[in-house]
Amino acid sequence: PTTGEINYRNIFKHLYNKGYKGIIGMEHGKSKPGKEGEKALIEAYCTCDDF
Repeated sequence: PTTGEINYRNIFKHLYNKGYKGIIGMEHGKSKPGKEGEKALIEAYCTCDDF
């Protein structure tokens, strides 16, 4: 617990392919401080939604 990694992209792709239309939540933290961390987080979200 608290140290694992979830491949959200694969989960989102599976749910999308199954026709799921609801809301999905994720837990996350920034891997880097400040603006650099915010940019990395936004890029990670975009990657999760690019399938």
